[in-house]
Amino acid sequence: MLVAILIPAVLTARQHVLTAKCLAHLHQIGIAIDAYAIDNDNSLVPGDYYGLADGWPLPGAGSWEDILADGNYFPAPIGKSTFKGSREVNFNDLTFDNDNLLRCPSGLDEDVADYGLPVKQVDALGMFFSLRSSDITGTGVRSWYACNMSPYQEFYGGRPLPFKFLPDINPQNWSYDYTINRLSKFHNSSSLPLIFDGCWMFWDNAPNINARHGGNTQTNILFADWHCETQATSTLPNDNWYVN
Repeated sequence: MLVAILIPAVLTARQHVLTAKCLAHLHQIGIAIDAYAIDNDNSLVPGDYYGLADGWPLPGAGSWEDILADGNYFPAPIGKSTFKGSREVNFNDLTFDNDNLLRCPSGLDEDVADYGLPVKQVDALGMFFSLRSSDITGTGVRSWYACNMSPYQEFYGGRPLPFKFLPDINPQNWSYDYTINRLSKFHNSSSLPLIFDGCWMFWDNAPNINARHGGNTQTNILFADWHCETQATSTLPNDNWYVN
């Protein structure tokens, strides 16, 4: 009877620890994004670039994680790709543990690219890492967090999101948009999500938001004013996910 009583309490306590550690990671990521903005005329770090591995003719700088890690805005295990433009990066000699800022302590050690995108918010695929590499440096990082971004978002009539995929392509006339949002553009920043427990990027797709905490009912979020909090996944996304 004592064991039956204690096991749920121990599991709950462990979940609280993992949630707190995840929030601490997001807080440090927020500091890195803010530092990048200070160094770059108040610009939000680009969310991702098309690169050679995507069939793009020009080299891309990778994702926001690659850019911040390459710029030494936070420490992260960096793998060297066998050739520039390769999506697969060799991490065999690196150790990924819960002390890596880009690793959610409740995440799983699988590459989502090998299995496809999640189809629901409690899908285990949403707990896998994503991997993008930079054609510029030939390096890449694994990340268990996603950014609030979607390619073609505004061209398809969607509301704008804070991060930009570069170049953002207008599929109607194939024009390219290299605009990067500045932090001063964001209103109600205390309710605008930037980074969250999820798969690669929001992509205007609720299943990419993952319920990793609170018994698969909660998601941790970094907001544009740099505070972090835990929210019920079932309420996400909402109108506050968009730039006003």
